[in-house]
Amino acid sequence: GCLPLVFACLGNAMFHLCAGKSVLDASGGKGGPVGLFISTGAIGLFAGMKLATTYALWCSVGFGISLAVLGFLAWRKNAFAVSRPVFLSVRNIAGWVLLGGLFALVVWRSWTGMLAGGMTSSASFLFASAGAVVTWAGKAVGGYVGDRYGRWMTIVVSAIGSVALCFAFSPQQMVAWLVLLFVAQLATGPVLSLMYDQTGKAGGTSFGLNCLGLFCGGA
Repeated sequence: GCLPLVFACLGNAMFHLCAGKSVLDASGGKGGPVGLFISTGAIGLFAGMKLATTYALWCSVGFGISLAVLGFLAWRKNAFAVSRPVFLSVRNIAGWVLLGGLFALVVWRSWTGMLAGGMTSSASFLFASAGAVVTWAGKAVGGYVGDRYGRWMTIVVSAIGSVALCFAFSPQQMVAWLVLLFVAQLATGPVLSLMYDQTGKAGGTSFGLNCLGLFCGGA
């Protein structure tokens, strides 16, 4: 029904905004930690799609236990303390243009990800598993690469990889496909880091814009 879907969507949004903001603020807006935070979703989504239907009860129990452990650890680290809100602050037109460009890049990456996923919809379980692991690795590594060697350079390389992934190669070329899938994920952390800077360090807004871009691209 509609009501459970609304609750699920609100819960998902609150988790991403609160946890994403916390990671961005705690790390000073660096791309590495927030990219690592997002990367775990790649494995989680894959496991959910493959296992949740057949093993719904066990998945629910595992989720409940994980949530309880995370809640306890967050309580021990005083992660539930209310922080001072930081509101959107873009200084000039150039900043708005840059922020809009970053949002468009997220939409593009989401769309290409959906296209690439559709191209591998009939792939074997082993290949799909490899794709999930590569996606996790790209998101986890990309932020740290951007922090060390330059966020914009990492984004440009990642964008080129996403274009090649969708229009120059096919899943039949397995090694090249997996390499490009890895490269296409590298921009995740650097984009969020730049959004954080451009919004005046408004972590919730920057992470929210990222989630909205993913939704628009997937829709």
